[in-house]
Amino acid sequence: MRVLLMTAMVLSMPAAALPPVVTATLQQSVRVTHVPVSLADVAHIDSRDADCARYMATLILLQTAMPGIPQILRRDEIEAQMASAPVLQRCTLQLEGADTTAVVLKGVPANMNDLIRRAQQTLQETLVDHYVNVVVTPVKTEFRPIEVTAGATFKFNVPAQGIPRRRMAVQVLVQAPDELGWSYPVWFDVQASAPAWTTTAELHAGGDVAAVGKRRELVDVTQLAGEPLPEDFNFDGYVSKAPLPEGSVLTREMLVRAPQVIAGRPVSLQYQSGEIRIEVSATALQSGYIGDRVRVRNGRSDQDVMGEVNGPGMVRVMP
Repeated sequence: MRVLLMTAMVLSMPAAALPPVVTATLQQSVRVTHVPVSLADVAHIDSRDADCARYMATLILLQTAMPGIPQILRRDEIEAQMASAPVLQRCTLQLEGADTTAVVLKGVPANMNDLIRRAQQTLQETLVDHYVNVVVTPVKTEFRPIEVTAGATFKFNVPAQGIPRRRMAVQVLVQAPDELGWSYPVWFDVQASAPAWTTTAELHAGGDVAAVGKRRELVDVTQLAGEPLPEDFNFDGYVSKAPLPEGSVLTREMLVRAPQVIAGRPVSLQYQSGEIRIEVSATALQSGYIGDRVRVRNGRSDQDVMGEVNGPGMVRVMP
């Protein structure tokens, strides 16, 4: 598990003084009511320097957690992360106690059912701005309620805009007065449709996408592995990366620009020296894009030469 550290303040002291020592004794198991989890949540902190003790208490060890599922923090991982933090030159941390600490989030706010409905509505409203036939269904989860301080506020963070996925999470951010804020992911199963280009015939790998039959259809975009193409997409010059069966939904990830020179096809082989320019027919032995050097076979001499791709079906040989 990756251990994350954050600092809340930077302290300073005369260069001649020795860094104050903070002793943190890790507990073997802790139960917390919030995330992120700080060092103060999992260890007993002791130091003669109050500033250093307060600073060490703010180190964040765990950013997210699922209720009831233990998150294991290893002492050597914590030490390794702390050793790489330059700000720790002000305070020396000495970790003691358990080799591993099991952190368990007690539960979620007691009004979680209401929060789920609000998170569901937030996600639904976000998606209907861009898609049709939107269905957002909460994933069934066993919640262990906890009480949240009166006056707590709740915010809902919807995933960054992009192609919706079959399962999406809305982060519920909880901020109680005079307490460290924490968050909890609420998961939903999602369906959302949008128009997309589909093929009306099979297409082999490297096939000309512009030449194959296509039509616009409504599809569930959450089932796609990539981004569907817009209605005005220009297919000229694109080929398929892999074989595509009839009815395939075309996405950007399936297509690639066709090389200007394709192995096995005829090309115009150009020789130029000063004002003298000669063109002969040849066959490409390698595929390449503009600027690539490829091998071609001269149709007259039947000899192989290397040249530079300088246009569709054109290869130039420099003296």
